[in-house]
Amino acid sequence: MGMPKSNVTNRRSAGRWIATAIGLAVTLVACSRSGTASAQGTTLRALTTFGSNGWIAPGTVSYLPTTGDNQRGLAFNPVTGNLVLVSRAGGNQVRILSATTGTSISTLSTSGITGGAGAVVNMVGVAGDGAIYVGNLTTSVSDAFKVYRYADETTGVAPTVAFSGTMARLLGSGTTLQATRVGDSFAVTGSGNSTLIAASGNSNNASAPAGATSMSYFSVLSVVGGTATATPFFAIPGTTTTNGNNDYRLSLSFVDSDTVIGKAASGNPPRRSDFNIATGTANASGINGTGGWSILSYREINSKPYMAAVNINNNNVGIFDLSVAGTATLLNSFNTTTSNQSNGNSTGSIAWGNTTQPDPASPWYYETPVYVLSTNNGIQAMIFSVPEPSTWAMLAAGAVTCGGAAVSRSRSRRRRSA
Repeated sequence: MGMPKSNVTNRRSAGRWIATAIGLAVTLVACSRSGTASAQGTTLRALTTFGSNGWIAPGTVSYLPTTGDNQRGLAFNPVTGNLVLVSRAGGNQVRILSATTGTSISTLSTSGITGGAGAVVNMVGVAGDGAIYVGNLTTSVSDAFKVYRYADETTGVAPTVAFSGTMARLLGSGTTLQATRVGDSFAVTGSGNSTLIAASGNSNNASAPAGATSMSYFSVLSVVGGTATATPFFAIPGTTTTNGNNDYRLSLSFVDSDTVIGKAASGNPPRRSDFNIATGTANASGINGTGGWSILSYREINSKPYMAAVNINNNNVGIFDLSVAGTATLLNSFNTTTSNQSNGNSTGSIAWGNTTQPDPASPWYYETPVYVLSTNNGIQAMIFSVPEPSTWAMLAAGAVTCGGAAVSRSRSRRRRSA
C-alpha cells in the first residue's frame, strides 16, 4: 500500500524549504566573506559625499590642522542633523558642520567663555532636544570645570553656564577626594530635564582611601532647567588602574541613564560601569576584545548593542558587537584616510548619526552614519549598515541582498493532489 498523497506532498514541500534554506545559508556565507551585506553580516563604507570620499583631511581647513592637538570634540545634533565641532586652532571655536558634506555652516558665539587651565573649550555633546553642551579642560583643583549650554544652533547667542565647580567627594572615612583634571572625556545623553553629562580626565592626584585598589573616577552631571549638579564616582570597584591613572580618561559613552563605558590607554580594555546617582556608588567590569582601540562610542541599532572605536595609530575605524556580556567582537574595520599624523595624546571623538531605514522594500535594513575625529587627522565619515539579526527573518522576507543583487527564495505552488 502506497504512502498517502498528503504525506508525500508535505514531505516534498518540506524538502523544498530545506533546500531553499541551505541555498540561502551558502549565499549568506559567500556574501559575508566577500565583504558585502548578508542577513547576519554588517558593512562599513565611506560616506562619499563627505569631504573627499569620506574624509576631511587635516590641513584642508583652518580649524582642522595637522598639528597642535587643538581639535578634540565632535558631536552629532539629532534635531538638525548637523555636526558640532570644537576647535581651538586660531582661537576658540564651536562650529556647525554639514553631516552630509562636512562643510562649515556657521560658528556659534563664544562670548563669556572663560577659564580652563588646560583648555577654555575642549569637548562637546548634544542632547536629544538639540541643546549643545561644551566642556572646558581643567588641570588644577583651584580651577573650575565648566560646562556651557547652547539652547540650539542659533548664531550670535552667547551660551549660558550650565555647571561650574570642582569634582570632590567626602568619603565616610573623612577623606576628601578631589579630581584635579576633568574634561578629557565627555558624553551627553537624554533630553530636557533628563539630560545627563559624563566627564572625566586623564589623571587623579588625590590620595586613595584605605583599602582602595584604584583611583579611577568619572562624574555624572544632572541637568535640570539648564543648570547641572554633579555626582562624582571615585575608587570604583572593578577598575584596574593604580593611583594617578584613570580607566575613563580617554573616552566616555553612555549606554543608558545609569551605565557608561569608559576607555583608558589603548592597551587596556574598556570598562562598562553601572552607577547610582542617589547613592554615589558605581561598579565596573571589563570588555575584552578591544585592547588596541582608543576613542569609543556606543549605539543600539534594532535592539542590538554596537560600539564604534578608532585606532589612533593608523586611523582604522572598527565596529564591535557587544551582544555577549564582557566581550567585544569586531565586525568591520574601515579607513577613509590616506595618511596618518601623530596623535600623541590619543584624543578625539566619535559621533553616531541618526539611524534610518532607507529602503521601504527592505524594512529589516538599517543605516547609521559614523563620524570619527582623531586629533590632527581630520574627520572621517562612514555608513554602518545593519541587516536583520535573524537569518530566519530573511527567509520569511524572501530575499537577501548580496553585492547589490537580490537573491530570492522561490514560492513554489503546491501541486494539486488527485
